[in-house]
Amino acid sequence: MQPRLLVLDEPTSALDVRAQAAILALVGRLRAQRNLAYLLITHNLGIVSELCEQTAVLYLGRVAESGPTGALLGRPAHPYTRALRSAVPEIGAGGRTRVILPGEPPDATCPPPGCVFHPRCPLAVDRCRTEVPLLRPVGLGRLAACHRAEEVLATASTWPAPEPASTAEGSPPDPAAAAPPTGV
Repeated sequence: MQPRLLVLDEPTSALDVRAQAAILALVGRLRAQRNLAYLLITHNLGIVSELCEQTAVLYLGRVAESGPTGALLGRPAHPYTRALRSAVPEIGAGGRTRVILPGEPPDATCPPPGCVFHPRCPLAVDRCRTEVPLLRPVGLGRLAACHRAEEVLATASTWPAPEPASTAEGSPPDPAAAAPPTGV
């Protein structure tokens, strides 16, 4: 068989570091040798930054943000992407506030009105509770489904403000660390 698309669903989940490295090397070799495209489904943003050229972040089955991986991970435009990115530990960088989202994701069979992320979003306003945000351009090759995406982008270095009860220390995103990925 000569597949043109490979679907990878959590390919490194529950594997030790050596096995993960072997899987990533195999995927890279297959991509180069066979000109493969792949769809990677994962919660591991480290794997995303290694393998993917384009990324879509989903929340409750809806695209929250999409775009070139380096730009998306280096400077998220959606509060959910920002929270995910803040959870990735980085060595040698300090001062970043980790975003800890309150509550649990809503029931996907009965999503809340408006933006499905609004019950957990630290930036939610009345409009978010009533109006579904459209996936719209927010930069070169980037889309976000957030009424406040431009504000999120504009405050990339300062958002969110530290709140002792709901945040913990982490490290800042390093756009250089999210080097151009090698996969599709």
